[in-house]
Amino acid sequence: MAEERWQLAIERITSDPALTGELTDQEAILLLRWAEGEVVALVNATAELPEEAAWEQLAPQLRALRHKMRRLAKVSAAQPDPLVALQNLLGDSDKYPLCVISKRSYCQDADKR
Repeated sequence: MAEERWQLAIERITSDPALTGELTDQEAILLLRWAEGEVVALVNATAELPEEAAWEQLAPQLRALRHKMRRLAKVSAAQPDPLVALQNLLGDSDKYPLCVISKRSYCQDADKR
């Protein structure tokens, strides 16, 4: 159940091109990598909840995350060097690894945050 929950939550973020539309591919990858780390943390916090209760908690959190992503993309895209601006806004992006959905680990490195 947790893996399916995680996959659905990630899809809600990665399937919306409007979240990264103002960014180059490199900038979009950075933002999506950061967002995946956030999703991992949100989903892990619901691990013990039944599915319905988990989604009641996750739905508004994912909406807020999408809103934050749009805001970060817009602000960074307006800067002279959008990639540097995004890196500065996100902080140390190395702690947000690219997650492989088929793995059960849910990005072990993200759990170390």
